[in-house]
Order: sequence, then C-alpha cells, then structure tokens
Amino acid sequence: MISLTQKQRDRLAVLRRHVIKNDHVLKGEEIADIQEEVTSWPVVGDLPPDHDFFEKLDLYESDGSKNGTQCLRGLCHWLWLRHACVHGMLFTPGRLVVLQQRSEIVSDSPGYLDISFAGHTGTKNPQQAARSEAYEEVNVDLEDANNLISEGDLTPLKIYNYIEPPRSDEEFYNVEIRFVFAVRISGLAVGGMFPRDREAGSILMATMSETWNLLRTHKIASALRFSGPEALYFAMKEWDWI
Repeated sequence: MISLTQKQRDRLAVLRRHVIKNDHVLKGEEIADIQEEVTSWPVVGDLPPDHDFFEKLDLYESDGSKNGTQCLRGLCHWLWLRHACVHGMLFTPGRLVVLQQRSEIVSDSPGYLDISFAGHTGTKNPQQAARSEAYEEVNVDLEDANNLISEGDLTPLKIYNYIEPPRSDEEFYNVEIRFVFAVRISGLAVGGMFPRDREAGSILMATMSETWNLLRTHKIASALRFSGPEALYFAMKEWDWI
C-alpha cells in the first residue's frame, strides 16, 4: 500500500467526486493532466518502473464499450475509474469445475477460493485477456485448439458492471466492467494445469453441486461470488450440465 499525505488524500477525494459525477470515466486530455500531476508526487515517482501502479488500462463506458482513453492502474483505483476485467470458469470433460485457491501472500482475498482465472484486461480485448490470464494463472493455453472443446466458449456469456464497496483506509476504489467466460477444456489441458503465478496458490476441482454449495461459504473471492453463478448457470442451461 502506498502511503499518502493528508493533502494528497484530500486532492484525490476532490478528483474522485468529479469522476463519480462523470459516471466513473474521463476523457483523454483530462486524464493526461491528472496523471501528470499525480506522477509528480514523490510517493509515486519513487516507485519502481515495473510497479503495478504503472500498468496501462483501457477505460470503459457503462455499456461495456471502450471510451478511447487509457489510464494508469493505480490511478484507476484511486479515482474510481471504470476499467475492465475477465472472469473465466473452466470445466473439465468429466463435468468438474476448476477452482483456484488464492495464495496466502496476496493482499486481496488471501487464501480465498476463486474462479478458475481472473484479471484486468489492460489494453487487450476480452478474448485476448481471457487467453492470457488462463495461461498465466493455471497454465491452460487457450490459443491451442487441442485444449478447447469449442472455440465458441471464448465469447463472453455475460457482461456486467460491478462497483466494489470502497476501502477508503487503503485509498482503493474499484469499478469494473466484467466479462464472464465459461470454457470447456480437454483432458489434455486438465493434465497440464498447475498454478503459474504468485496469485494462484493451488488448483482444485469440484462437481457442479459441490461448487454451488461452496458459493455459500464465507471465504469466497469476489470473482467467484458474483461471476461464478453466471458461469455455472450457463453450463446448466446451455450444456445441460445438471
């Protein structure tokens, strides 16, 4: 967490009120001016160049379309700017649901049960981001047709807006367009799965009914809690997986 002065926090609060009035999105020139101001703060300028704060994210309108502007990830979360993420549920040939146990070392929902893969789209389109996150988190290469049952599964089944309750003590404000995927993978893909990055602690598989029951437990990450039911219901309705 980046330590801010009270003056900096007050300045962000002013900017955030402006963002809220503009439906959580701003245009390019205005974003450029704000980024120039904030990145001049020593607390930001002293961050290493590869810090997550500096990742570029596309900004989105509430209808799920890009507004043509990019913003730094850290600033998106400070100002409550709408960006996009992908949430993907993987399903095995044996009709099992692939779930992820988040690592204990991450700051957000450590040790919580989560959807198969999830992450910011950054500047990629949702399909590209889904492929990237599946590979980076659980080592499933969705570019390889041998790992897929159907290419059609790489079309989002649901797109929705999500506003997370503010974590004002952390200066963290999150509003997202979420693209949800349900993807049937082959036995070959299942055999090659393992947690690749620091966010994924372990991988487990559960039946449909077990997964529905798990959604009632306390330690469930946001992606699984809100997007998980959409993917599960889609599998029941479209694939007849009861």
